[in-house]
Amino acid sequence: MNNNYFEDRGDKYFGPFMQQFIIDFLPKDKNKKILDVGCGLCKHLSKIKELGYTNVKGIDVSDYAVEFGATLGLEVEKITSISDYAKNHKDEYDFVLMAHVLEHLDKNIVIETLSSIRDMLTSSGIFFIIVPNAQSNTGCYWAYEDFTHATLYTAGSLMYVTRSAGFKELEFVDMDSTRDLKPFRRFMKRVFLKIYIVNIKFWNRVTDSHFFVYSPMIFSFELKAVVRK
Repeated sequence: MNNNYFEDRGDKYFGPFMQQFIIDFLPKDKNKKILDVGCGLCKHLSKIKELGYTNVKGIDVSDYAVEFGATLGLEVEKITSISDYAKNHKDEYDFVLMAHVLEHLDKNIVIETLSSIRDMLTSSGIFFIIVPNAQSNTGCYWAYEDFTHATLYTAGSLMYVTRSAGFKELEFVDMDSTRDLKPFRRFMKRVFLKIYIVNIKFWNRVTDSHFFVYSPMIFSFELKAVVRK
């Protein structure tokens, strides 16, 4: 990823921001150590700090991200690889966030990288991961919209790589993307989602297509998961 990535992609910083489905899993103790892996323009990092957490750090391969984080008064460290960083930070972090980063990594280092993140977690720590969902309505589009994407994930493949990295527990959260909606909109979205799923199942049967039976069917743009040791 080059230092002009954010400018070339048109990404901008609009201030501290974090979805409630992440906030729900942040440590209750504001002194717990939190790491944002691939923090980018620091919208999550700055929100975590705004919420009162005192031990917050970001890491990124981009010089621009590091410099931008400094302008916000945040601790952001330049790294060459997640695995190399993890060697000096075993059992250190209580919460590790990795949002829209894994899809940028080549397949041959994905499991090694996830294993390194596992090593950085305390025994009761939480790894919160977010990736684009290849099973979503725009799934294939996201494989190519960002030129730096190496691969996309389905629920099944995300389960596979985390298990292969040694994680024992994975819980998908906000599977229908309704956590932050008001009750009426949540109800209506769930109704339409049921219709959408019936339609997909119908055409799968007509075309003799199917999904892997053991993989959860999730159709939102993102896969959001809490992973534990």
